[in-house]
Amino acid sequence: MTRFLPALALLALTGCWSDKESIGNVAWSDDDVEQAYIEDSYEYRFWTFGRPATRNWRHRVMLQSPDGTHRRFLTPIHAGQNGSDFYFMRQEGYVLYDVIDGAKLSWKSIDVYTGNVREVHVHDQEVDVCPVHEVIPSPDGRTLARVGGSLGADPNGTGSGVPGDAAVACTGGTLGIDLLDANTLQVDGAFEVEVTGWVDRMWTRAGDFHVWDEAGHSWRIDPVDGPVAATKPTCFWPRTSSSTLSSDGVLIEPGDIDDPVVVVDRPVDNCW
Repeated sequence: MTRFLPALALLALTGCWSDKESIGNVAWSDDDVEQAYIEDSYEYRFWTFGRPATRNWRHRVMLQSPDGTHRRFLTPIHAGQNGSDFYFMRQEGYVLYDVIDGAKLSWKSIDVYTGNVREVHVHDQEVDVCPVHEVIPSPDGRTLARVGGSLGADPNGTGSGVPGDAAVACTGGTLGIDLLDANTLQVDGAFEVEVTGWVDRMWTRAGDFHVWDEAGHSWRIDPVDGPVAATKPTCFWPRTSSSTLSSDGVLIEPGDIDDPVVVVDRPVDNCW
């Protein structure tokens, strides 16, 4: 028995892998008629010290009515974990979201009628320092703004340009902005702006895509002429017509497997 004690002690410290299910991102459809959410499954184990470890992430996209009825899966189970982006553009018939699978970060468009999956953008997270990559649908769902760039880093600065390294700050650089037809994924316009420091972006309700940086530069991305100097928006969220906030201010958040979408019991002003 004595010879098994070290192994038992190690098991007590590391724990066993167990299966777990949870709800990831949730979103209202762009017309507030339905809701979408991510159903995650993965393996985890608790460490005696430190954060729990996870592995073998899988997910599927689910749809439902706001009262929880008509619940159905849009996709089968796919590998990877949803990141931070999740949009349900019901009027144009697709869900757009990003997936983390190892070092690969990709944005996918899912047809809500057929479940067909198309890859819109792919980024290797191990390549860039201070990466800026995102795809955001326009309010009417007909255009995708694809943003991509690797901004320079100042090792003597302050910030979070590299995950886990608070001493690195993004200094800026060239940011690429493509406007795509959401149906065909054809690039209708490819533009660039030179940014300083961190950068943010969003669509306005009027259907204009805006980008601004830490130094106070701000542009509206004209579909024909490209970047045009413009006043920075005064409302920064939501960034398009689909988000966790409905047009009349009903905020939702992830629940559990039995009750996946929960209404937050407080009024929220939708300034978008």
